Amino acid sequence: MAERYTRRINLYINDKEVRNDIASIRKEMMKMQSAQNRMIIGSKEYKAQATKIGMLRGIMNKHQADLRKTQQGWFSLSRAADTANKYMSGAMAAVASIMAVVMGLRKAAKAAMDFEERLDNLSALTGLEGRQLQWLGDTAKETSIAITKSGVRIKQSATDIVDAYTKVGSQRPELLKNKEALHEVTKAGIILSEAAKSDLEPAVKGLTMAMNQHNLGASEANRIINAMAAGSKLGAANIPYLTAVIEKSGTTLNLMNLSLEDNIALTEAIAPSFSEAAAAGTSLDRTFLKMKAQQIGYKDGVFDIGRALEELRYRFANGESAVDLFGLRHAKMAEILVKNRSEFVRFRKGITDTSIAFEQAGKNTDNTATKLQQAKNKLALAMITFGETINPVFLKSTNLITYMIKGLVLLPDFIRKNQIVLISLASALMAYNAALLSSIALQVRKNIINKLELMWNAALVMASTTKVAAMKIQIMFMRKSTAAQVANVAALKKAIFYEQAFGKALLANPVGLVIAAIGLLVVAIKSYDKYSAQAVAREQEKAEATRNLAEANKILTETYTGVDKQMSALNKMSIQQKLDLQTKINKTIELAEAELLLQQAKQKELFAHNAQASLWQKTVNIFKSGGNAYVGLSMNAIDAANNGKEAASTMQEGIDNLQDRIVQFKQSGSTLDDIFNAEKIADSIGTDTLTELEEKLSTYQTALKNIKVGTEDYLRVAAKITAVENDIDAARKKNALTSEEQRKKDIAAAKSLLKAKIDAVTAEHNLVTAAIKKQHLEGKISEDEYKGQLLIQELKFIRDKLKIYKVGSVEYAKAYNESLSKQVDAEAKVKELILKADQVLSDSRIANFEEGLEKEIALQNRKWDTEKLKLEEQLIEKEQLSEIEIELNDKINQTIEEKTTEHQTKIQQIKDAAKLADLENLVDAAEPLD
Repeated sequence: MAERYTRRINLYINDKEVRNDIASIRKEMMKMQSAQNRMIIGSKEYKAQATKIGMLRGIMNKHQADLRKTQQGWFSLSRAADTANKYMSGAMAAVASIMAVVMGLRKAAKAAMDFEERLDNLSALTGLEGRQLQWLGDTAKETSIAITKSGVRIKQSATDIVDAYTKVGSQRPELLKNKEALHEVTKAGIILSEAAKSDLEPAVKGLTMAMNQHNLGASEANRIINAMAAGSKLGAANIPYLTAVIEKSGTTLNLMNLSLEDNIALTEAIAPSFSEAAAAGTSLDRTFLKMKAQQIGYKDGVFDIGRALEELRYRFANGESAVDLFGLRHAKMAEILVKNRSEFVRFRKGITDTSIAFEQAGKNTDNTATKLQQAKNKLALAMITFGETINPVFLKSTNLITYMIKGLVLLPDFIRKNQIVLISLASALMAYNAALLSSIALQVRKNIINKLELMWNAALVMASTTKVAAMKIQIMFMRKSTAAQVANVAALKKAIFYEQAFGKALLANPVGLVIAAIGLLVVAIKSYDKYSAQAVAREQEKAEATRNLAEANKILTETYTGVDKQMSALNKMSIQQKLDLQTKINKTIELAEAELLLQQAKQKELFAHNAQASLWQKTVNIFKSGGNAYVGLSMNAIDAANNGKEAASTMQEGIDNLQDRIVQFKQSGSTLDDIFNAEKIADSIGTDTLTELEEKLSTYQTALKNIKVGTEDYLRVAAKITAVENDIDAARKKNALTSEEQRKKDIAAAKSLLKAKIDAVTAEHNLVTAAIKKQHLEGKISEDEYKGQLLIQELKFIRDKLKIYKVGSVEYAKAYNESLSKQVDAEAKVKELILKADQVLSDSRIANFEEGLEKEIALQNRKWDTEKLKLEEQLIEKEQLSEIEIELNDKINQTIEEKTTEHQTKIQQIKDAAKLADLENLVDAAEPLD
């Protein structure tokens, strides 16, 4: 800040005082200068005037200096602000970049954790776990960016699809047994939501509700969504409205033999007259129940909706009142149904055999918004994948920080309790550091000396290089000289070569040579492990096994696809066609299980052939073990086991798929058995309790749905249904059973039903067993075939009982243990048959040989093969072996090797003896006759 002048300068010019401010001083100074200009230079007046001017100029100079000081301060602050702005923007950008990376990592971690949490929720609610849960998670990821064959783009995220799996699985529990079916139903729900432009949840609820109320399987999912989408497009009822009405009326309509399409068409016909779906569904349900009670629309015990509506129209036209027939609350529904019967026919025609859901969904998803959402889904999948990678790092770092904090909390107390020990350790460390520093100093000195030696060697190299260059110049001149100097040129070239070799030798590093030699040795060992004859043979065996397994899975999948299509059209098949299908399923299961045993045996064989340490592993283990032979052998054994497991694991996925497909075939066979024997089982169910009657009715209805309409069987089962329904109505009216009596009756009915089912499968088992025994007695099958067929039938009988018994019951556990025992017997039987076949083949080959060397060798080989097989059977085969078991296996293998050598020696002796005999014959032939 400028200094303030408090002094006064009293200037009197012409007896006038000059004011003490900058403007007045500047003005007076200019006047003085003007007056001085008119004075004589050097005069007293001139000097006095100069003194006054100098004083005023000093005041002005001081003022200018203060101004410059203030400006410099401002300029300094401005430069500091500019510098701060310049570097602050960079710093802020760096901080923002770091924050963006951190936020991105957190977002990726959160995406992975959210997806994992949804999978855990799916597992908790549905009971799915392991490979099935992992398969659903991977499939959800793939589906979120997929385009279906019909051109529908899926825009739901993987997390949303997993949530949909959860909803579908909880609302349709039987789908949990088949992960593929669960996925297909969920995908159908997604397509329905896109077709109807609705949220996923109501679409999934509508689909599963229709499946539950009309007892439809997963194979009918596409039919359901097409019917619902077509109905919502043609009529006033949307998907939630249809869902609510089906929920209230679906079961009744299904029991009256009305299809889902009928249910939807009826809903669309009445929707304009009912604003509330629940009220409409309830009224529709009660109206049809009254039709059933009064047998309206029935003929020969079978309900026909067209006949019912026409009958109501006729009765209303002849004076009967809807109120009298259906009551005041549901008279409106009956009148609307009659009035809109032509609309019902139109709607039913429009929603039957259509693909409207796929068409609408394809159009609704063919836009930029859906494509952008799929791109976001791809980004989300990348985030989930990255998050799954970094989450373990976050977890470990968080745990590390937790342990550090716990350690810091305990540190003061630890120091207090162990201060004497810590002081002693600190003293020892200080002494050690002092010695270490001395050693480092000596090492530094040595390094300096080595560097000086390298510099000297480099100087020698440079000198050598210079000498080489001089020799080359000399050669250039010598080439122009006489021919006598050519010899000198050759000598100089030799000298150049030796000088170059000398320079390279100086530059060469012995450590580099050692490293190069080790590298070449490593390459040689690994090349042997990869390209040796044994390694190539093992890889070829592995590839062939994988290829054969894939081919078996492909064939089985194609077969299952055909069976599944036939299962969805059972109501169009004759009894003989159903029997043929049942036989096909049973035969396929038997073949598939045999293939499974074969592939599992091949897997074990792969394990055995690859359970050996490679040359590289053995080499590394020599160094790891420090030369300890026992430790080295143990490490080799561990590597050998890991190699065997790795080779066998290449077949594991295919074997798992084979097992899953067998389970699906068994489920189809169980379903077909239930359908095929439904009438017989229903006949055997008692009629003492309401529970038995309802079970009987449900079983008859299952039979009726899978019989051709109008056939004799259809009419017979329909008549039985009518009789049971009448019994149920009578039982409900009597209502004579108390709750305790009912409970006892229900238990008795359940036992009776269980016994009836067991008796049915037992009778079938006895018939098949008797037929097998008859074939054996008649000599049509051999003893081995007879035992094998009996064993297969026993396994089938146990499987049938497992389908009937409740999981977790004593009977189920007993049957399951019995099945395991039979499977062990089956595997042993298969091995026995294979051995017999090999022995018979070997005997037949030996029998074809003439007496002599070849036959003798063949007999010795067979004898050794039999003995070797017995020794190999003594080997203990399991993943975890104890030390005693390992020692026992080693002794057996050593015995096999020794006997193998002994056998080979014996064979060679036989061959040598034959050669000697041939020579003696030649000598005898050469001797002259006497």
